[in-house]
Amino acid sequence: MNKKTNVDLTAVFIAGALIGIFGTMVVYNLFIMNDKEVIPLCEEGQKRCNPEQNGIIQLCEDNEWIDTEDKSDFCIPTDCGDTDFKQIIFAHSLSCPHCRNMMPIIEELEAEGYEFYWAEGGSISGKSVHDCYSEVMTGYVPQFICSSNKETIGGAMPKENLVAWINEKCGG
Repeated sequence: MNKKTNVDLTAVFIAGALIGIFGTMVVYNLFIMNDKEVIPLCEEGQKRCNPEQNGIIQLCEDNEWIDTEDKSDFCIPTDCGDTDFKQIIFAHSLSCPHCRNMMPIIEELEAEGYEFYWAEGGSISGKSVHDCYSEVMTGYVPQFICSSNKETIGGAMPKENLVAWINEKCGG
């Protein structure tokens, strides 16, 4: 079951973030609190969450993903070795012109059914990706990573080249 709520996080107090590290598993217990209730964004052991975006927040339940107005997903697998995680990670920076040029291409591919995880470098989502994929992260953006096998490619490119790489390396 999905729960959706419109939340302007500038008007919401982030009550707390407790981080526990268990081997390769990192668990974030994140909550938002308004004047009426405390809402857990994720349950321990399900997903990692990123509460810093504005827009529509859909609470994490089971293996469902969250879409927000600014195209930053809130959740990635808690266990870095989760082989059921089939998204292509789009590591980017909002200040990078090459990354901004790739964003409309990524949106087109999402409309065609490809799944991307948007990991902005300065955000919690970017840190989460770095924690799980540090051995393949180049430090340059944009960078694309197949989450299932850690294949990677960097730089801006035409849509056709990205699709060919996804189909060859990520099993797209």
